[in-house]
Amino acid sequence: MGENFPQPNQDQQVQHIDVRRAERVDDEPRHLDLQTDEWTHALVEAPIYKKFGKVHAQIAQGGETLQTVLSDGTVETTNTANPGDVIVTNPGGERYIIGANKFDSRYEATDEDGVFKAKGKARITPNPTGQPIKITAPWGEEQFGGPDALIATVYDPENPDDVSPDRYIIGRDEFNATYVPDTYEDDEVKAWDEAHDEKYEREGKTELLDEPRKGELMAGSHKSNAIDDLYKAYLNGEHVTVDFNGESMNSREIGEMGVDRAYEKYFGYDKESYKEHARLESEAWSAKYKLEQFEREYQAKKEIPELVKESADLINPTTAGEWRDCLKIRATDLYHGADSRSAIDLMKAHSQGVGAEDLKKLMDEQGHSGASHGMVLAIIKHFYKAGDSLVDVLK
Repeated sequence: MGENFPQPNQDQQVQHIDVRRAERVDDEPRHLDLQTDEWTHALVEAPIYKKFGKVHAQIAQGGETLQTVLSDGTVETTNTANPGDVIVTNPGGERYIIGANKFDSRYEATDEDGVFKAKGKARITPNPTGQPIKITAPWGEEQFGGPDALIATVYDPENPDDVSPDRYIIGRDEFNATYVPDTYEDDEVKAWDEAHDEKYEREGKTELLDEPRKGELMAGSHKSNAIDDLYKAYLNGEHVTVDFNGESMNSREIGEMGVDRAYEKYFGYDKESYKEHARLESEAWSAKYKLEQFEREYQAKKEIPELVKESADLINPTTAGEWRDCLKIRATDLYHGADSRSAIDLMKAHSQGVGAEDLKKLMDEQGHSGASHGMVLAIIKHFYKAGDSLVDVLK
């Protein structure tokens, strides 16, 4: 019937630190149909992993075509964004497109602009073929993986017996960088420690290198991440220095000082106390952020009837039925209807004969980011009676 799968057991579970590369058996990727009963059974039995760490994300304008390139240079897949989709960049640099609803279910906001924390889980099992593979991904394009790639599907803790029909490939390096077993600590630093300590012990790396190498921190990293990474480098036998906001830090100093003393030096607390302090701060910030978002969304929804009335003479009759739905959607998104109001102001000005330079000045004064600028143009083009004309002026 389908592929012949080994029965999952403890020895066959995916090892987070296993970076062995299977030999390529055939240059032509083998196509896998992941919707078969055999694959459903394999994924039911697959171990559960949780994604950890932080990603960078931005809202797509629509029309962006993105190649997802793995760390080994493999072009994994190609996808085209719709307006409002989210473009995600993983810690290792892998970029991909995801729908807004899926993004909200798998990531949560941090106190850093454009940086989000992973919270999703997945059932994950190894590629059983020992050769390159390809599948038809949930977004309709082909997705490719190497001999050591993994097959995954989203795991919903509220419906643990369900197996999602959305099944996809994860590259081995990307898996190693962003997933840990669900049995590991919830705290991402502890989970990272558990996953990597096993590797250091297995490889027996205890001696520091004589010559220090220059380390790099991901944009948006916190000083606590630098301490943890440098301590791991020390355990890994590496002498690493990094510059953090003009301050030099090195793995030998952190390693010999010890994690708790290093945390006390830089933060005034040992590591566990600092994490608790940071957690309480994060909860307070999150509550404040959620309250602000609730109030902004509520006000945006209240404005919808007035916006419909105000824009009635501007909207193309063929799209009038969609217009109220669009306003509702925009009221609940990241900008809480600001892009809709900006579009209406520009449509009104254009309909009143305002010149090109003044229209451009008006849009500049609205202060759009790249994403909101694209969204305003998309709204005008689709809904305004003279959409093409106004968009040509504003581009």
